[in-house]
Amino acid sequence: MLLAEPTDGFVTDLNMGLTLNRGNTENSLINAGLQTRNITESADFRASLAYNYGRTTRNNSADADRTFTSTDNTKAEVQYNHLFSERAYGLVAFSAFRDELAEIQYRILTGPGLGYFLVRNEIWSLAVEAGISYLVEEVDNETDDYAVFRFAQIYERDLSENASVWQNLEYLPESEDFENYLLNFEIGARAKLNGNLSLRVVLTQRYDNTPAAGNDRSDWSLVSGISYRL
Repeated sequence: MLLAEPTDGFVTDLNMGLTLNRGNTENSLINAGLQTRNITESADFRASLAYNYGRTTRNNSADADRTFTSTDNTKAEVQYNHLFSERAYGLVAFSAFRDELAEIQYRILTGPGLGYFLVRNEIWSLAVEAGISYLVEEVDNETDDYAVFRFAQIYERDLSENASVWQNLEYLPESEDFENYLLNFEIGARAKLNGNLSLRVVLTQRYDNTPAAGNDRSDWSLVSGISYRL
């Protein structure tokens, strides 16, 4: 669904995934999300909400606490693009993120920017965005706030009437310290199964160059599930 193709009002998808493993180790992972988008001749509004939760039990462990949370994070995003011409647009973006295991109590980012379509037609689009945003966060129970530059690249392609792929890359360095930066990457595919049901597979990476003490810089996630279009 490219910006070159206006929608008839909002198009909303509900996503759900469930993974279960049983045996020496019991794993339960649930993924739930919502995406909505409204495209007109001059504007593109999109919003999304995603929640991931997992529990693991070690049946062959002698430890008293054999069950622990393996995944617990939530992310919300909203972006509004307004076209100035066929390829140039202004934007306002907002995102909020929390991750219990990474000790991110909250991370909120908001700000304006400019975008430009390097390619834009009925089949595929490639856009770049740049702007400055303000970041407010609480990580490892310590609060901080500062300005960040935002550089992004967005690719979307319709493979057919029933299948599409997308890929996004976002680089967020602190304005006064480029060693403190975030890098977000996503690549996904969607294929229609029947009626309003589709199969959806998404690979994401979140990279934090200055994570909370004792945490890795990089988090990878591969999520597959069913999408239902309302």
